[in-house]
Amino acid sequence: MSRETSKREEILQSLNRESLRGSANGVLFNQAVATRLGIHPTDLKVASLLAQKGALTAGQLAEHTGLTTGAATFIIDRLEKAGYVQRVRNPHDRRSVLIELKQERAASVGEYFVPMARVLEKVSAAYSDEELAVILKFMLHNNEAVEEEIARLHKDATAKEKREG
Repeated sequence: MSRETSKREEILQSLNRESLRGSANGVLFNQAVATRLGIHPTDLKVASLLAQKGALTAGQLAEHTGLTTGAATFIIDRLEKAGYVQRVRNPHDRRSVLIELKQERAASVGEYFVPMARVLEKVSAAYSDEELAVILKFMLHNNEAVEEEIARLHKDATAKEKREG
């Protein structure tokens, strides 16, 4: 093994370790924010998904999260009871309803993420625009790969349930 190869392997191992650390930190941060808001961490993730994607049907929420439609409906009920979402008539299909994030509650959730944006800005100051562009490109490709793996895992789990069910 050449010295160059072992250095690359070492860097890749470090990237993997830090990626896992970042993922764990994201889960712990989400949990801490959810606790402060008095909601379940999964409910916060669903609210965040609605903030990113806009109003969705219960079926679309289930599809995006990998939850069953029953579990998605249970989470929607909890979020509605807590005042975070509302059900509105789907203007494109009168037979369905959309789950919409209430903007006033979204703003209160967003307050917890402002300090993290400041941290990112502070950390980013140490890098040139070119370096940040490379980091961004890596993160985009990595996130796309992770999303594909999540979709594969959900698909495999659904196929297994159908075989066993």
